[in-house]
Amino acid sequence: MTVGTGTRVSQALERMAVLGVGRLPVVSEEHAGRLVGVFRREDAVRAYHMALGTSTDHSLFRERLRQRTDPGAHYYDFRIPP
Repeated sequence: MTVGTGTRVSQALERMAVLGVGRLPVVSEEHAGRLVGVFRREDAVRAYHMALGTSTDHSLFRERLRQRTDPGAHYYDFRIPP
């Protein structure tokens, strides 16, 4: 069983749960079945936790900043890509 490069993460995780495996080969959808990588449950879980941590860190920073500044001020948080 494989997943394609266009497969949603939720679909890949569901497929792994049904099969009882922790990883699936990822194949190219443009080049019929060419192996391009491996999707691992561990990587998906790690990415999810990192995203939650980043979100939480930014929320805490904004809250601390709000407590130390003018309550009527507005702040915007965004990333600038390298």
